[in-house]
Amino acid sequence: MYTYSKLLLKNTFTALFFVIALCAISLLLLSDFLAKQSHQHQQTVQKLTQTFGDTLTLQNDSGSLTKETAKKLAFLLKNTSRYQTLRIKDKNTTLFFYKNNSVQNFSFINPEVKSISSKDLAIQIEYQLDFSVLLSFFTTLLYSILGLAVLFVFISAWLNYKLQCVTFHIISKQIKL
Repeated sequence: MYTYSKLLLKNTFTALFFVIALCAISLLLLSDFLAKQSHQHQQTVQKLTQTFGDTLTLQNDSGSLTKETAKKLAFLLKNTSRYQTLRIKDKNTTLFFYKNNSVQNFSFINPEVKSISSKDLAIQIEYQLDFSVLLSFFTTLLYSILGLAVLFVFISAWLNYKLQCVTFHIISKQIKL
């Protein structure tokens, strides 16, 4: 017969194994999802800068980007997505820079800073997407799973212990008869 403490320890190890496995699989899937989102956004930025470059070339024969037009491009980019960092620069000067100073959980799974060069505008756009909302949801989900696992460990150990007590009580009654 197991004692309550042995049952609790056994259930704790089982729950810990499942929680760690679930967290590892979730982190891998989330990292892959963030990388795909970043890659899709890279294609969007390339199309947007190409379109922006075509309209700028029609307005301006020089094809160079000023700080005002860089702000307009940044405004367009910021309307498409949320950024952790966004930098627009030409050959040697930074025309626009934005950095979100909020701290992100699980920042180690964030895709690295992407860099896109536009041949039409002779600029380079460096960005990192802001996944803080998704990562805070993920953090809340992991804490909820951990809390439920702890709760289920105590409930299952208590129910299993009670079931053993009832079973052994019935068996001992039958042996006495």
